[in-house]
Amino acid sequence: MFDALKNLWQSDGAERSPEELAHIAAVVGDPLNDTPRLAYAQWLRSNGAGEIAETIELDIRTGDMQPTDPEYLALCDRLDELQNAHGYQIYADLAKIGVLPEEEDEEGSLLYVDAWIDRGLVTNILLTDPTILPGRADEFFYAAPFVLSLEFWYDPIEMQALMQLPQMAQLHSLKFTLSELSTEDVRFLTESEHLTGLRQLELGGVEDPVAAARLLAKSILLGQLTHLAFDDVEIGEAGLRNLLSSGKLRQLKNLALGGARLGEQGLLPLLQCQDLSGLEELNLERNLDLGPAIGRLAVSSLKGLRRLSLASCYGGWEDGFRSFVEQLALPRLEALNLANNELGDAGARALAAAPWLARLKELNIAQCGVTVAGMQALAASRYLDQLTHLDCSENDLSEGGLAALVSARNLRLEGLTAIDCQLEAADVQALAKAPSCSSLLWLDLSGNDFDEDVVDALCNATFAGRLLSLSLSNITEEDEERLMAAFGEDVINVDQDDEVGDWEEDDWDDED
Repeated sequence: MFDALKNLWQSDGAERSPEELAHIAAVVGDPLNDTPRLAYAQWLRSNGAGEIAETIELDIRTGDMQPTDPEYLALCDRLDELQNAHGYQIYADLAKIGVLPEEEDEEGSLLYVDAWIDRGLVTNILLTDPTILPGRADEFFYAAPFVLSLEFWYDPIEMQALMQLPQMAQLHSLKFTLSELSTEDVRFLTESEHLTGLRQLELGGVEDPVAAARLLAKSILLGQLTHLAFDDVEIGEAGLRNLLSSGKLRQLKNLALGGARLGEQGLLPLLQCQDLSGLEELNLERNLDLGPAIGRLAVSSLKGLRRLSLASCYGGWEDGFRSFVEQLALPRLEALNLANNELGDAGARALAAAPWLARLKELNIAQCGVTVAGMQALAASRYLDQLTHLDCSENDLSEGGLAALVSARNLRLEGLTAIDCQLEAADVQALAKAPSCSSLLWLDLSGNDFDEDVVDALCNATFAGRLLSLSLSNITEEDEERLMAAFGEDVINVDQDDEVGDWEEDDWDDED
């Protein structure tokens, strides 16, 4: 199929060789397989582009490595060096058509905010200029022949013309994150004959959410998707029932319904849908009216779930969360996000006593009203053996809350986020010496004010030789220099404006 696109990867002003076109077709035709990418790298090396080939090989290699691998940091440094040296060459054709901003950071490195390299090649592109597609499609796909994912940050979109482009066949992912789609736009999308390779679809705004869900439910497209996201698209109970009754969800692995206003009556059929038995990730963030139905999640038919987010559902301990925690029976669950719900110390104590906690690798209890008493309960839990990432941000952990947690003997954290927790020097001093934190790779203590005693403790911490990222707020330049000397310049992130950045509830899983 992709051989037919070869002439569309050409340009009036430049010609690609038949060999290169064959490599492009092989990569696009099998996007999840690294073998065609490595073969393309070999072809580049044989044609005098050895360092470009090396960037592809290193990006794939480091992507498969654990950060604890002895070679990891050195290989990442080499990859950064190559990408900075050859960035203009890698992105030159995209820059010519205005996809990339011509900006540099303070150190003179290019900022490629509109395009991303994934496993060696530029495959993911964010479009903010409405003149690029569909109007300049030939130029765009010549400049980005390997593109697999497009994200649109503008409207209106010329959807009818866009969906008629034959190049749409090579796309694996489409995201209309900041675009408001009309019902006609959704119709053109769902009826396109060119989206044969699409596996991921994200809708961020539609004129009529229920009509959009109905059109998608009737389409062949829905049966192809493995990832489907409605981001603050209020499809409600009616829209969800259309999707669930379609009979086309068996291949779905990831479903995001954040802010979809499902309500209790919408959630119940979702939990009982046998077509979703293969679902691995479910995002129900910002559904404010789930009520006691949240408890039904514990005994739903979604037995394959590995990741579940209930962040910002504004549920209290008695509003369904109690039965959820006490009855949870999801045997494969590895990551749970409960951020911004009023669980309190009662919720923390119930979590600590729950046997299923022993399977969790990631837990987010940010802004849940947990205090030192809740942390003491978690520290005493017998079920922390597998937990590697914890976010306890925006809880009042003064009076030794963090120190209590890190005293847990069966805890071995790799990532800890404790933003704006009113931490004290004693907390960080305990953390720096605790065996539970000796394997830390990511540590974020932003939004807490510390003195130089904390810097001393961090510089001599058990994890000093391992840490890949350390974030702090409001320390002196002298202390920042000391930390950089101890950990490396690339590791330290300091915010001097007492702002903790763009942290959100769902940032907890970005460290994977």
